[in-house]
Amino acid sequence: AYAAEQVKPLRVKNVTEHRNVRYLPDWRYPEDGEQQRTSQMVMDIAVPDDGKERHPVMFVVHGGGWGGGSKDDGSIRDIMSYFAERGYVCVGLNYILRPRGIMPQVFWDFDSSVRYLRMHADKYKVDPTRVGAIGLSAGGWLISSAGHSTGDLYMKNHQNSQHIGELWERDWKFPDDDWNESFVRP
Repeated sequence: AYAAEQVKPLRVKNVTEHRNVRYLPDWRYPEDGEQQRTSQMVMDIAVPDDGKERHPVMFVVHGGGWGGGSKDDGSIRDIMSYFAERGYVCVGLNYILRPRGIMPQVFWDFDSSVRYLRMHADKYKVDPTRVGAIGLSAGGWLISSAGHSTGDLYMKNHQNSQHIGELWERDWKFPDDDWNESFVRP
């Protein structure tokens, strides 16, 4: 991860960014001030300042082979900027990394991050029924797996997904262009 002054700024105007928001219960964070572990379990939330009361949400989850990477990586910040420019609340998500026993905890933590955002929908101007996610490498595996798994049970419900190449060709628009269905259901 980068030091705070080295984080690439979002390249979009009229966005309020909430950095390093804790999305897990307080007991999950170390009391001894271990910043490295705490930084693995926070998210950045970029909210468009466009006057709208509610926005769809796009989680952007970093890769790194479960042992590295960060929401502060330049590629994650670029993807967040892209979606924020188009009216999405963008969430750059960090998650617990190896060498700790991350499975199935990482699934549960991802669900907790979505649940946190839904619980604070008013504060972050979120439409809790329109939640999507994009992930790179390990982050892609996490979001696609969490979309249909609890970590110990598979196929808890049917989910919809789109190949990134198809989204790119359609300028990131989903087939119905209204995106009436959430990737991660309440």
